[in-house]
Amino acid sequence: LTMTALVAMVPANKSIVANKNEPLYLIPSIKEAVKVRSFKWLAWFNFFNALSGQIVTGFISFFLLYNVGIDFHEVGGTMATIAGSGLILSAICNPLWNIILSMRKKSSSLPSFDVRYIGLATCVLDSVIGVICFLIADAYKSTLPLIMYSAICVGILGSPGDQIYHAMMGWILDEDEKHNNLRREGMFYACNGAIQHMSVVVYFVMIGIFGALGQDPSVCPQQQKQEVKDCVVAFLMLSRVFKLVSALGYFKYEITGDRLVEVLKLKKQNIAVQKNTTDNVKM
Repeated sequence: LTMTALVAMVPANKSIVANKNEPLYLIPSIKEAVKVRSFKWLAWFNFFNALSGQIVTGFISFFLLYNVGIDFHEVGGTMATIAGSGLILSAICNPLWNIILSMRKKSSSLPSFDVRYIGLATCVLDSVIGVICFLIADAYKSTLPLIMYSAICVGILGSPGDQIYHAMMGWILDEDEKHNNLRREGMFYACNGAIQHMSVVVYFVMIGIFGALGQDPSVCPQQQKQEVKDCVVAFLMLSRVFKLVSALGYFKYEITGDRLVEVLKLKKQNIAVQKNTTDNVKM
């Protein structure tokens, strides 16, 4: 997907001109995007969030077979139950998180709750709860801790993730527009997507390590090497470490306080101008 996106973009075969209003090409766009410190930290937590999720999604079926010990006929139904618990809770909690994130302080345009700390807290809790659930599931050979993990971490703690990400990205776009008089959503979203999808490369490396340790799909789960079973648990633990590392990105994000007030003020002014322009056109 990343390579396809890169091929689809215009080749960077033109020299950069001084005119800030001219769109930049591929390489200059990436250089320009990473100059924004808040964008770098947003890309940081997006990369590690994606990587931690890919590891769990990719290795949970192996964990069920090799470590929990369920029959291979039950894998599909068990996976559906685990995923379903997270989806149901996510559907319930999403609107509630939206209400919380939309609340504003009295006589201020600032959010009542700092989204950075909400993102940080959810990542830390996700890491701790995930480790506990995976270790209990492995020790007691039970799927119940995995259902609890999906319900709490994916359903409750994971549901505000996209809302926080798009809010933070929006503030980056607004502040960049303030400095450059140019709205560059495509540049920032494309660069973020390219960085995020590099997590797939890391995941494939882990799959390679898994195979190198002797994972043999032709033998029954009970006959797999102990090193393979230990590797599955280690990778799931590593996914929770990556989730914890992603919390640093939320903490280091810089558009907050007075700086955020200025961004929100500019956004409000732009909306008013657009509304007046629309009203004039209708008249």
